[in-house]
Amino acid sequence: SLLDDLRKGAPALTIGTHAVLEPDITFKHLELIIVDEQHRFGIDQRNRLLQKTDGRLPHALWMTATPIPRTLSMTLYGNLEVSSLKQKPAGRQPIRTHVVPPMWQARAIERIREQLDLGRQVYWVFPAIEDSAEEANGSDDAGLHPIKSIEKEEPRIRKELFPDRSVDLLHGRMTSEQKQTIMKAFSKGETDILISTTVIEVGMDVANATVMVIENSERFGLSQLHQLRGRVGRGDHASWCFLFCNDRLSEVAQERLKILEKSEDGFEIAETDLKIRGPGEFLGKRQAGAWPFKIADPTRDAEWFEVARKDSVEVPSQPDPIELLRRRGS
Repeated sequence: SLLDDLRKGAPALTIGTHAVLEPDITFKHLELIIVDEQHRFGIDQRNRLLQKTDGRLPHALWMTATPIPRTLSMTLYGNLEVSSLKQKPAGRQPIRTHVVPPMWQARAIERIREQLDLGRQVYWVFPAIEDSAEEANGSDDAGLHPIKSIEKEEPRIRKELFPDRSVDLLHGRMTSEQKQTIMKAFSKGETDILISTTVIEVGMDVANATVMVIENSERFGLSQLHQLRGRVGRGDHASWCFLFCNDRLSEVAQERLKILEKSEDGFEIAETDLKIRGPGEFLGKRQAGAWPFKIADPTRDAEWFEVARKDSVEVPSQPDPIELLRRRGS
């Protein structure tokens, strides 16, 4: 019945998940698209939304706390207009972020104990639910160090480190009902430590949670780390984010993690990621790679890119564009 209503032009407002992208969802007069957490949508998915019209291009608002480098690059070409809301909601405290190699992790755990003693709560995020076959055989991919999994580390956290605390698990293999029950218990303060995968990246708003621990932080993208960090610091209590990592990181990996220690600004983090990995393709799907320019650097020459973009629109419309450029040059 909802599909029929949408085809007929009702309701006026539709709120949905990725399910809205399905081919059988059509709109009679789609005028405005608002995508929250836009970094969780692929390029094809966003384009698919724009095409759910009767030939007209709808207005679009893409919202995110973590502008990815490709999006940042496209803004320099005028494909997107950017509005930045840099102020935190009133009363929120800054999040103290620390990159923590193994030799310092005992000190971080002491800080976690202090927060638990104050009645606060903790997120503990892992990149995997269980050890993969490759990990079990002692190998790792792309030269990275072995992945820590919930399956392997949960008993240590529950029995050795925090035997007197309530610990719960959350991951994507659970049913929706199981996940809802676990998240509700954590929101009510019934769980002290929530061990999880990245399923908590969005949608969790617990003001009493003041510590975020991320294992194998070198394996996550900067935007994802920034998004995970944003699960704490949502109340008026001091908060911490501990980026647990291996003790033998490459220079690039160290540089990537250090920016999170220095900044909570999503654009600054995205810009640093842009410099490190390159922008990818502006009109294609490649998300990283070398700059396509011989001299220009979009992160350094943003003002000149804006001038060039305006000229590319204005100059061809002039009766004598060559003469216009000549006058500007003089």
